[in-house]
Amino acid sequence: MEEPVINLEECTGCSNCVEDCPTDVFDMFSDHKAHVVEPDSCIDCHICEEVCPTNAVHLVAA
Repeated sequence: MEEPVINLEECTGCSNCVEDCPTDVFDMFSDHKAHVVEPDSCIDCHICEEVCPTNAVHLVAA
């Protein structure tokens, strides 16, 4: 299994990962950045990596 990680320095707050994740792994916080809130819900589909325009989201071995 893999776990999503967001590089907050690269995240622009576009919310693509939040909107496109089929299992609601991400949420937007008051810093206007996406954060991983439900890592155990990740199904390793890699959609978050594909839709991130700055490559801030990566799936890493858990």
